[in-house]
Amino acid sequence: MKGTICILLICFASCLSAFSQTSKFKQYALKSGIIEYKHSGAETGTETVYFDDYGYKVATYRNTVRDGEKQKGWGITLGENQYLFDPEESSEGWKMKNPLISYFKDCEDIDTCNENMLAKLGYKKEGTRTFLNKTCDVWKGKNGEMLVYKGIMLRNQMSVMGYKTLQEAVSFKEGVAIPAEKFEIPKDIKFSDMPGLF
Repeated sequence: MKGTICILLICFASCLSAFSQTSKFKQYALKSGIIEYKHSGAETGTETVYFDDYGYKVATYRNTVRDGEKQKGWGITLGENQYLFDPEESSEGWKMKNPLISYFKDCEDIDTCNENMLAKLGYKKEGTRTFLNKTCDVWKGKNGEMLVYKGIMLRNQMSVMGYKTLQEAVSFKEGVAIPAEKFEIPKDIKFSDMPGLF
């Protein structure tokens, strides 16, 4: 279960997009997409992110190793709720409220909220760079650098407490149809409310 908790922490740290209280919360400026990431450095492995309905639905599958410990499993966000589980190793999972919704509940402009959030995290925008044939904003902070495209992090290089990590998209398909089953919560897994982490 430690692996699924780590999924949540990383999703929270790398989630750069805002929510608005319209008919549905919006997380991204794009309607749908699939992002394939590669992790290297202190953490190695892969990660796949599926999103639809402008991020109202997000599913992250992570399969990485850090300090010899596997961090594997699914993190699914459906509006206000998040579910964390690994169906291959456990019949139990965690459920919690999306911690970003209250922060962005009054947001009306996604781009502005994204930039404000990065600024609060200590990052400054320093121009643009082409990555995966996309014009990305370059955000730099004392611990690293991010490349962000329409609110979506495509590259994140960090150095914290001597640990150097790189999360880098190797593929990004936008505007594609996402199979509904990617966002289905398994019925055979018992979800418990997660203690407040935030």
